[in-house]
Amino acid sequence: MKVKLKRTGRHTPEEPTFAEPALKEPTLREPTLNRAPALTINSFIFLEGANLEGANPEGADLSGANLSDANLSGANLIEANLSEANFSGANLHGANLSRANLSKADLSEANLSGADLSYANLDGAKHEGVYLDSRDSR
Repeated sequence: MKVKLKRTGRHTPEEPTFAEPALKEPTLREPTLNRAPALTINSFIFLEGANLEGANPEGADLSGANLSDANLSGANLIEANLSEANFSGANLHGANLSRANLSKADLSEANLSGADLSYANLDGAKHEGVYLDSRDSR
């Protein structure tokens, strides 16, 4: 996949700025982003419809990211900052979201069956139409 990036304004290598979405419908097969606190995906990067099945961005900052309709089944999102992220229609089946910050996140119509939400912060999260398997007890 060829990715075209466009610079805007001043930036540092640690904080790149993109004028338009850099990735459109990317597929990352079993990406490993082990304990990636430097990983920051914000509202400037859209991962709408991305296949991130089995991803491991534990502890990453994904605040404000657009992950609507993304496949995050089995993803390890322990202690990730997911505040204000858009997960509408996303597949989070079996994802580990323990101790994640999901405050003000949009989880509407998301599949959270089998997901671990223990100690997750869900303050102000939108949850209309969320699918939770009734057998889930976490």
